Amino acid sequence: MEKRAIFLDFDGTLSLENKVSEENCKVLKLVQDLGHYVFISTGRNHQGIEPIASKFHSFDGYISGLGSRITFGEDVIFENFFPFDTVEKAVRMFLDTGFPGIITSVDCGYAVNPLEDYRMYFTEIPSVEYLYENCKNSKFQKIESRKTTWTPEQMEFWEEIGTTFVHEGYTECCPHGCSKSKAIEIVANKLGIKPENTIAMGDSANDIDMLDAAGIGVVMGNAPNFMKEKADFITKSCRDNGVAYALSQLILNKA
Repeated sequence: MEKRAIFLDFDGTLSLENKVSEENCKVLKLVQDLGHYVFISTGRNHQGIEPIASKFHSFDGYISGLGSRITFGEDVIFENFFPFDTVEKAVRMFLDTGFPGIITSVDCGYAVNPLEDYRMYFTEIPSVEYLYENCKNSKFQKIESRKTTWTPEQMEFWEEIGTTFVHEGYTECCPHGCSKSKAIEIVANKLGIKPENTIAMGDSANDIDMLDAAGIGVVMGNAPNFMKEKADFITKSCRDNGVAYALSQLILNKA
């Protein structure tokens, strides 16, 4: 059997409430024991995913910040961060409009005009001066807002600063040249995996480009119907160990 590379979204795909089931972990190990690679691919920053996911399983690597940073084992094989002046523009936009914003670096998360539930998880940026004094050397991976309705001028701003996705409930932006689909290409090239031997699994709109790019796009049972219409394989829900079910059907039962 040729080696495969598997790319798993975390929230709502592999994990519920930051926990990964024993069944999913058991199947992931069986798949890796056959020589296949398993990567997490998430919109979270690196610090927001690696320390959590590694408690449950030993993954081959992590794609964080919508593809802005990729690790394989202990090595960083790709990084592309926002220029500081771009982050400054975003902070000024949030401060001027009063819109709530989240800006994440590799190792920290910041909030501008934070909503109440942000305060527990993010450090507030109250001013541009604070940004200069405390974050000048940060490696910023993603800019996000809970706002989803934008004027044409505001949408033009988002598209100017990075690759932007507007979802139901939030807007997120990663540096130009980054995406979950680009990350699949980078990893596959690094490992010598044929594109048709890649598998991606996801449950939400920011997974669509990854699902389209993979040889097999697996959509979770808990995903919205518009995603299931394009799926190569529809698995069980996250709550019902859909990752384990899909990998059993696509790999283990064919080994």
